[in-house]
Amino acid sequence: MAKKGFSVRELVYIGLFGALWGALEMTLGATLHNIKFPFTGLVMGGLGMAVLLTGYYFVPKRGALLSIGLVTLILKGFSIGGVVLNPMIAIFMESLLAEIGLVIAGSKLPGYLMAGGLGASWNVIHPFFTQGVLAGQGWYAILQRTVSRGARMLGLSPNAVIAVMIALVAVYFIAGALGGLVGWTVSRTAARRLNSFDEAEASS
Repeated sequence: MAKKGFSVRELVYIGLFGALWGALEMTLGATLHNIKFPFTGLVMGGLGMAVLLTGYYFVPKRGALLSIGLVTLILKGFSIGGVVLNPMIAIFMESLLAEIGLVIAGSKLPGYLMAGGLGASWNVIHPFFTQGVLAGQGWYAILQRTVSRGARMLGLSPNAVIAVMIALVAVYFIAGALGGLVGWTVSRTAARRLNSFDEAEASS
């Protein structure tokens, strides 16, 4: 029977990868937001999934992604002068959807791609939840803004609402899936190097 909970070593990895994702959000993410870079969510979604899923390789247990996300959102929230709900919700939901992706597709490469894709796709839904549900803004106005920005980003007509929304979800999913692929590749490369180092130490 699998041991429940996390070992001390696994908790260290959770803290490490949560801090790494948080550092990316506080540095690169903040910079991109400040300069109003139009693809901030796309870039940070892909990078966040890469870090998150690299961490999963070292803590391959249910709840590991959510735990890494919790570390990240705490760091993100308090790094900008207090608890800010919107980015914390985004990080939590990205982690949750990535967990769901692994449940759906397993813990091999397809699972990493699904987890990354689902996690990053939250960035399309996020304004409808935070601005529509929490802030009480009209969903039609949010849809207009989302479609207008998406159309500019993708070079599509803003009148093709359904096509723009489908294309946006697809682009963010692909960015997240690429992040999952990076996580899969980097984690295995790191593991091979660690194993080689351990073998060299043992033989010396």
